[in-house]
Amino acid sequence: EPGDTTSPSSGDIPGSQTGGKKLAIVFTCTVCDTRSAKQFTENAYRNGVVIVQCPGCQNRHLIADNLGYFEEQEDGGWNIEKAMEKMGEHAKLVTNDNVWELSVEDIYGADAVETAKAAAKNNKES
Repeated sequence: EPGDTTSPSSGDIPGSQTGGKKLAIVFTCTVCDTRSAKQFTENAYRNGVVIVQCPGCQNRHLIADNLGYFEEQEDGGWNIEKAMEKMGEHAKLVTNDNVWELSVEDIYGADAVETAKAAAKNNKES
């Protein structure tokens, strides 16, 4: 209605916080190197579009596009798993069923873990 300034709650936005299986991704922003985790529905990942926002620089990252809005649809759509596989890297999506299978490297990033190990070794030698 014109003049209505009320904002919809997240429950009013289709797919935002609705039921269904949830997936999560832990990633490092390619713009500011902030490490973060984001959750989304499996339905959105497999059948829709998923865009996550970096908490560090507010940049938006495309995680999946099965509708062809941002990427050419080939082989059933585009997603981060397929993109990383093409680059010879691995993406591991986390569900409620396998959330405890994350390694320290998954959470903090392999570079950060190696840096911490090197710093700890240097501190022991000093």
